[in-house]
Amino acid sequence: MKKAGIDVGSSLTKVAFKNDDGVLVFLSTADYSLEFIIQELKRNGIEELNVCGINTLPENFNSFKIVRPSGDLIDNEIKFQAIGAHKLLTNSGYDRKDFLLVSIGTGTSYTFVNGATATRFPIGNSLGGGFMRGLAHQLNIENGLWDLECDTLSDVESLDILVKDLISGTAGAPIGELIVANFGKIDRDKVASIQAKQRALINVVATAISRDIIILNMFRGLTSKYAILWLIGFLLKMNSKSNSIVVIGSVVQKCSVIREKISANCKKHLGVTPVFPENSAFALALGCMCSK
Repeated sequence: MKKAGIDVGSSLTKVAFKNDDGVLVFLSTADYSLEFIIQELKRNGIEELNVCGINTLPENFNSFKIVRPSGDLIDNEIKFQAIGAHKLLTNSGYDRKDFLLVSIGTGTSYTFVNGATATRFPIGNSLGGGFMRGLAHQLNIENGLWDLECDTLSDVESLDILVKDLISGTAGAPIGELIVANFGKIDRDKVASIQAKQRALINVVATAISRDIIILNMFRGLTSKYAILWLIGFLLKMNSKSNSIVVIGSVVQKCSVIREKISANCKKHLGVTPVFPENSAFALALGCMCSK
C-alpha cells in the first residue's frame, strides 16, 4: 500500500510522498489547493496517510486510510520532525547526526537532536511566520514580503533604533549596528516606505531567533565547564555540545532575507554557518511518511 506523510499544522497542510519513479514529491497549501493535493495523491496511487501535526485533518482526506501514531501529539511531532530533518540533510548532501534543530513555522521551536534522540527545549518563540503574516497585514506590507532579497533592502532606510543612533562614536563599528529598539523610529517617520517596514519586520524575527540560537548554543557549551550549568543541562538533556545548527520551516524556505540574516548572525557570534536543507518546510511530513 502506497503511503504519504501529512503535516496538519496550525497554518498550512503539507504532504510528502514518492511518485511512481521513486522521486519525492512535496506539496503544501501555501502553493496549492487541498483539492489539487488530493487529486495528486490519488493520481500517484496513494492509499494511506500517516498524519502528524497539532491541527485536525480536513474532511477532504476521508477517502484515504488515515493513520495517526499513538502517543502525545507534541512528542510525535518532535520525533518525526527530527527523522524528516535527517532525511532532508542526507538528500541535500549533509552528514549531520547531532544538531540544534530550529523550526520556524507559525511560531519557532528548538529541538536538540542527538542521533536518534530528539529533545525539544521547553520554551519556544512566538515570533515566526504567524507573527510576520499578522503584522504585515496590519501594516499593509504583505505584497512581495516573502520574495525579498537582501540586495533589495540594503539601501532602504532603517526604522530600527541602532546603537550608533544613540552613541555616535560607535558608527562604523560592529556594535553600532546592533538593534536597540525594533520599529523605534516609525513614530518619527509617518511616511515610512513599504520596504522600510518590511525590513524592520524581518529584523524583528531574524534578530529574536538568532539570539535564541546563540544563547542555546552557548549554554550547551558552558554545561561542560560549570557544574551547576552541567546539572541543569543534564536535567534538560542538553549537556552534549554541538556546533551544528539546522534551520527548517516554510518561512526560511520562502524568505531568503530571513535565511541570510540568521546565517550572518550565527557566523558573526558563533563562527557557525547554519544549514538550510532543501524542502525544509516538509520535515515533519517526510518524517511521517517514513514512519511505520
